[in-house]
Amino acid sequence: MTAIAHWHEIAIVVFLTILTQIGGLAYLIAFAAMHAWWTRRFLTKPAVFLLCYAGAAMASNLIAPMLLRVPLSCYARSTGRRTVK
Repeated sequence: MTAIAHWHEIAIVVFLTILTQIGGLAYLIAFAAMHAWWTRRFLTKPAVFLLCYAGAAMASNLIAPMLLRVPLSCYARSTGRRTVK
């Protein structure tokens, strides 16, 4: 199949990547798993995606400190400056 035939899948990956950064990767993994298992049930697709998304979220929390990534503070102190803890 060509990329044009799967335009809606590409749009979903782009949207999820823009929305959550790891959502597109989780969707691609779930999409590959669905094709590997030959499962096309309506309720199975969201369950596999949520499982892949949860796994990617946990993996990113474990990998981020190894890459020297730190969480940014959402709240600034009362000094009026933006701070990063």
